[in-house]
This record gives sequence, structure tokens and C-alpha cells, in this order.
Amino acid sequence: MVKSFYFSIVIVFFSLSIQATPIDVSQLATSGNGSQASCWQGWDTVITWVGEQEYYFPGGVYCYSTSPNFLKTGIALRGEAGTVLKHIGSGNAVVFDNPTAWTENVRMENFIIQGNSATTNGLFLRGLRDSYFKHISVRDVSSAGLWSEACVTNIL
Repeated sequence: MVKSFYFSIVIVFFSLSIQATPIDVSQLATSGNGSQASCWQGWDTVITWVGEQEYYFPGGVYCYSTSPNFLKTGIALRGEAGTVLKHIGSGNAVVFDNPTAWTENVRMENFIIQGNSATTNGLFLRGLRDSYFKHISVRDVSSAGLWSEACVTNIL
């Protein structure tokens, strides 16, 4: 009886760890090669962001002027160590915003968020539950590196 119980747990754990193939964001860029001089561009507007999907950002620089609202249940943004999201517009650099309800299981890890003199907040979080943000650094913003409201049981 005990052996069956442990076997069941292993099967459930294995089935939960299987995910869809990550989407390589650099392959969707409309220009650039990811270098500081020629950062990847267009990636932020060509993707329809969906939940329960992982988006992989290979090492490099990704320029954009307006952050997409990445807030979709189960979305995962994963960069290689040193991957830069370079905000060249004004306002918040990276946005996860749900002002009216909760969104769950959002993940983001391994990014440098690079702002400019017109960037207010580096990481803007609102309405998140059971999510995590690991290995994120923010620089060159005018207000806060992290702005959060209504965030519950998250790892930051």
C-alpha cells in the first residue's frame, strides 16, 4: 500500500514538470543582432504573449520603447545570465499589471533591466499572487527599481 502511494506522487510530479517548448524571443526580432551597438528590436510588438508559456531570451540586448503587459497566468520569462532589457522610451520599463484581479504563477528570472532618464520604475508589479522574480537587477531609473501593489506570497 505504501509503495503505491509513493509511486503516485512520482507520476504527478513528473507530469507537472513537462512544459511546452520555450519560444526563442531573439528569433522573433525584426532587426538587430543582440549587441550593444545593434540590439534586437521589434520582439516586443510581434509576439502575442500568452499564459502557460515560457519565453526564452538568449544572452544579448533587447531594446524597446513601451513594455508589453506581460501579466498572463503561468507566463515565464527566462533570460540567460546577463540578458539586458533596454528600455528606450518613457514610463515603466517592465510591466506586470492587473489592477482589478489576481494573476498567478508568473515567473521572471535572469535579467538586467536597463532604463534611461525618462524611465520611472524598473519593474512594475500589480495584482500578482504565487509568483517569483529571481536574479533581476535594475539600473538607471528615476523613481523605483521595484514598484509593487497587491502582491501576495511572491518571491522577489
